[in-house]
Amino acid sequence: MSAEPAPPRVALALLAAVGAVLVLVTTRHGVGKGTDALAYIGAARNIVHGHGVTTPFTIFTSRYRPRTAAGFVGAVPLTHFPPLFPVVLATGASLGIAVTTVVRVLNAALLGLNLYLTGLVAWQVERSRVFAVAVVVFLLTGSTLGDAFGGHDTWLRLHSFAQSEPLFITCVLIALLALPRYLRDGRTVDLAIVTAAASLAFLTRYAGAALIAAAFVLVVSRRTDRATRVRHGTIFLAGTLAPTAMWSAYNSLVRHASSPRSLGLHYLAIRGMLDVIGSWFVPTDWPSWVRTVAFVVAVALAATTLRAASPRGRNREEELRAYTSWALAAYGVAYIGVVFATRTFLDASTPIDDRLFAPLEPVVVILAFAGVVQLLRTRLRSSVAGAVGVALMVVVSIPGWSVVRKTVADGIAPPPVTSPIVRDLAPLRFDTLVVTDVPHQVYDETGRSTIIVPTRINPLTGKRDPTFESRMTEMVGVVRAKHGVVVLLGGSAASIRALTGLAGPDDFVRHGLIVERRTPDGGVLLGA
Repeated sequence: MSAEPAPPRVALALLAAVGAVLVLVTTRHGVGKGTDALAYIGAARNIVHGHGVTTPFTIFTSRYRPRTAAGFVGAVPLTHFPPLFPVVLATGASLGIAVTTVVRVLNAALLGLNLYLTGLVAWQVERSRVFAVAVVVFLLTGSTLGDAFGGHDTWLRLHSFAQSEPLFITCVLIALLALPRYLRDGRTVDLAIVTAAASLAFLTRYAGAALIAAAFVLVVSRRTDRATRVRHGTIFLAGTLAPTAMWSAYNSLVRHASSPRSLGLHYLAIRGMLDVIGSWFVPTDWPSWVRTVAFVVAVALAATTLRAASPRGRNREEELRAYTSWALAAYGVAYIGVVFATRTFLDASTPIDDRLFAPLEPVVVILAFAGVVQLLRTRLRSSVAGAVGVALMVVVSIPGWSVVRKTVADGIAPPPVTSPIVRDLAPLRFDTLVVTDVPHQVYDETGRSTIIVPTRINPLTGKRDPTFESRMTEMVGVVRAKHGVVVLLGGSAASIRALTGLAGPDDFVRHGLIVERRTPDGGVLLGA
C-alpha cells in the first residue's frame, strides 16, 4: 500500500513563522486592549496575586447589586467569560513576566499555529498543496474581517489583541483535524484528542458548545455498532462538559457568583451576520446587498464541496477528505446556531461583529474555495481548475493587503489617557471605593479596582431595568458608607454613557452626592 501524500509542512511552517513575526512587530508598542481584554488581563493578575479566577472590576453586563459588588473588594467572580485564557496568561505571568508580554508572545505563537493548522485542514479537504498554502496566505494577508459597522480587521489584528479568540480557534482547529480521522479509523487516541480540544474550547469561550454539539452528532452517527457509538458518545460528552460544569459549580457554590446570562427574547440581527461573513470576500465599504450576495454564494459553494464529499466506496484519502468536509460543515452550522440562540434567548449585549464570527472564518473560506475548485473541475482539467481557483483567491484577497500593511506599519497604538478627571484619584488611598462608568479604563490607567455605575437598561435583555432607582439608592449608600468616590469620564465616554443608559452626574446629584470637580472634557468627580 502506498503512503498517503504529505501536506506542504515546510511551506506552512514558513508562513506560520511569518505570521508570528508580524504579530510581534504589530504589537511592538503593546497589545490591543478593550473591555474584554482588560477583564482577561485583570483576571490573570488577580490569579497571580492569589485572588483566584476573579476580575478587579465589574463589567457592563454584571448584574450584582451595588452592595454585593463592593463586597467583592476587587475580586469579582469571573462568570461572563470562561477561565482558560486568563489561567494561561497567569501561568506565564507567574514566572515574573508581565501579563501583557505573555499575551504578546502567546498570540504571536497562536497565529503561527492557527495558520499551520488551517493549512492542514485545507489539505485534508482538497488534497492540494497549492490550495492549502493559498488558504493560509488568504487568511494572513487578504481576508478582510468586517463588522456590521463597516470596520476593517484581519487575522493579524485579531491576534494582536488580548482576547481569547486566538486560543479558541487553536482548540477548534485541533478538534477539526482529529475528528475526521476518528470518523474514518475509529481510534480512541483521535477521540481523546477531539474530546480534550473541545473541552478546552468550551473553557475558553462558551461558543465552544457548538464544537461539542457538532462533534457529538458525528461521533454517535459514525458507521459502527450501536454499543460503540453509545460508549464513545458518552465518553465524549462527559469529557467535554465535566470541566466547565465543575467551573460553574465552583463559581456558584464557592464564589457565590450570579449567572452571567439571563433567559429572555431579543432577536438576532441577521443583517449583521450576513454583513460580517460576506465581508470576508468583498470589501466592507461595498453596498450591504453585495455582502449578502457574497454570503449566499459562499454557502452555495460550500454545499458544492459537501455534495462531492462522500466516504462510501472511496479510498482512505477520499474518506478523510469527505469526513473533514462534513466535520467543517457540522461545526459551521452548529456555531451559527449557538450564536443565534445565545443572542436571541440569553444575551442581547452580544455584538454581531467580526470577533464573534472569527472562529467560523477558516471553515467558510476552506469550504467555499474548495467548492470553486469543484465547479471548475467539471469544466477544466484538475490541475488547471486548481490553478484558476487559487488565482481567484489571490484576486479576492487584494483589498485586504493594504489593511495588513497599514496594521504592521502603525502597530497597535497604546490607548490614550481617557480623561484628566482620573488624575484626581492619585491622592486617594489605594483601597478607596471607586465607582465609575468605564471601570476597565480606570483600572488600566490606575490599577485600581472599581465597580460600574447602575444602568437604566439591562444589557442582557436590552430592556429598561425597573430596579434602576433602587440600585442608585443602594449605590449612593455604599459610597457614603465606604467614603468612596464616583468618577464619570468625559469626552467619548460621556457619549457612550448616554447611549447605553449608564447613570450620569445628574442621577448621583439627585440621590444626594456632591460634585467635587469637573474637567473641561466633561469629566465629573462626585463624593459624599
